[in-house]
Amino acid sequence: MNKKYKFLTTLDILEIRCIEAPCAARQLGSITVEDSFQGSRRKISRDKISCILQILLLQTVASTRRKSHLRVYLRVVWEDSEDPLVYWFGLPHERKPGESQKRSVYGIYFKMKPTKSLNYGKRSVVEHNPHEVCQGEANHASNGGAFARTEGTRFVMNGRPFYINDFNAYWMMYMASDPSSRAKVTSAFQQASRYGMKVARTWAFNDGRGTDRPLQPSPGSYNEDTFKGLDFVISEAKKFGVYVILSFVNNFSDFGGRKQYVQWARDRGQPISSDDDFYSNAVIKGYYKDHIKTVLTRINSITRVAYKDDPTIFAWELINEPRCQSDVSGALLQQWVTEMAAYVKSIDSEHLLEIGLEGFYGETTPDKKQYNPGNLELSGESEEAQAGFVDRWVQAHIQDCNTVVKKPLLVAEFGKSYKLPGYVLQKRDAYFGKIYSDIYSSASRGGSCVGGLFWQLMAPNMDTFGDGYEVVLEQSPTTATVIAQQSRKLNGLKASLAINVNFLALDQHVSVLGCGEDLMKLVSMDVDYNISEFELH
Repeated sequence: MNKKYKFLTTLDILEIRCIEAPCAARQLGSITVEDSFQGSRRKISRDKISCILQILLLQTVASTRRKSHLRVYLRVVWEDSEDPLVYWFGLPHERKPGESQKRSVYGIYFKMKPTKSLNYGKRSVVEHNPHEVCQGEANHASNGGAFARTEGTRFVMNGRPFYINDFNAYWMMYMASDPSSRAKVTSAFQQASRYGMKVARTWAFNDGRGTDRPLQPSPGSYNEDTFKGLDFVISEAKKFGVYVILSFVNNFSDFGGRKQYVQWARDRGQPISSDDDFYSNAVIKGYYKDHIKTVLTRINSITRVAYKDDPTIFAWELINEPRCQSDVSGALLQQWVTEMAAYVKSIDSEHLLEIGLEGFYGETTPDKKQYNPGNLELSGESEEAQAGFVDRWVQAHIQDCNTVVKKPLLVAEFGKSYKLPGYVLQKRDAYFGKIYSDIYSSASRGGSCVGGLFWQLMAPNMDTFGDGYEVVLEQSPTTATVIAQQSRKLNGLKASLAINVNFLALDQHVSVLGCGEDLMKLVSMDVDYNISEFELH
């Protein structure tokens, strides 16, 4: 029996020219194309590339106001040759009464570069599992310069659905603050990009003189070396096409946290009764707002872009896992969130903002308090009981975000510790697979759960940072495959949804462009070409 092979490549668009018509060239990023076949090796189908590029061209044409007066063509060449890979024309439109004999021409010249050779990347042999992924070369494309947005319960980027299969790496700023250990950050982003991950959640805090390499040793005082470490993290993320979520403060005492803010206020004579005064004391809130302003207005020493203006930052997070035990109603915490969210938006109206909540249900929803993690001792339960609880917890929050909150839902931390009794690697892979299944099931139906970030990704030889949950991809190939498969599924969903949306938007222009036959071919691609295997950046 012939073995089945899959080849993967990223084609970087190096140049876009508009010919014989005034228009602004726009960077379209890169296209990732996969080909599957039986038997001996052959080059990827150029028809497939042609179909994808036609979609890009049609999207470009649809975005111009002069679309009813255009003859459209597309020419694609390889970097080292002027021989066309694809040369495609839309039919000319009928001349309108009184229109000049000379018609304008709108042309786009794509110059493409294959990352390796025409055989496209590394080979992955698939015999028993047809859904095994090819672990292709890292995509070093820029993240495109677009700010993340929300549309109902979806994230969108450049107007297209954006799904998240990504990771936490709290340690990045700390490691990058020492130039000798910055390679760890680079390695993590490189591996993440290789396995299809595009968002990293990390800390933008390290408070107090009692911590190593503090960012903010005292209120309003900052360590420039540590800030330069955060600059490097953001710059390196952009280099590998990864976005970052930056958290402003920790609920817990690790890396200072709100306990440190409370101590600062106490040291200055404030009457503090508990750490929960973090949410109500005016002096403490002033310290926190000052930190927000400092981070948002920071000019990156590498990119020279202010953080608040940098689309590499996917979102800000107010606090990691906020809790307020002195007010179980949640009213005090809600007031604090409302005030601080408004303050962030007064400085930065572009970026998304999230709270960092663990998802606890409160007194106003007593019927759902059963889903709170604190009500169950999961470590003592069977694998089946744990899986059942996780499923109920995720589904309850998906339902609420669908019908009540009406915003996207991220499972921002999940993982399985190897320090638990009875741990084996297969249990971690199965747990990841269960979370991923719930996320994909929601996303594929247009639901609110649009992504998850496992805790946590680490580079090799970082044992002192391990907490039992770390994943080193090079050392855990089965877990890496589970992660990569989810990335491919969500990216395929993104491509399919984007194309469906674009068909609706372009329907009224088909007769003008005269490319209905080509569009019909695209409609059938689910069967003929398996469009879910394509990723459109």
